[in-house]
Amino acid sequence: MGGAAAGSSATEEPLLTITAGGLRRMVNTAVMACMACGTNGRIIAANADACALLRYPILVGRSVEELVPAELRGNHAALRASMLQDPLPPRPIMV
Repeated sequence: MGGAAAGSSATEEPLLTITAGGLRRMVNTAVMACMACGTNGRIIAANADACALLRYPILVGRSVEELVPAELRGNHAALRASMLQDPLPPRPIMV
């Protein structure tokens, strides 16, 4: 029988955890451009499609703010921090 994670209601989805290797495998096998960032805003995984799309030979290790348009860059770190404080509900990163 499946139950809710400890501390959550029966209607909430339990949060998942993933290893760094699992995250890299997920990003590298995505069928479209995909990347993941750490809580510090550094890109920790990016597939070849993301590199090609963004025209960077290597994305891993870069700050995600480098990819944000200059006119929006100043507020991006604060927006990223707010997502870490309240990650649910999911919201689009770009519109």
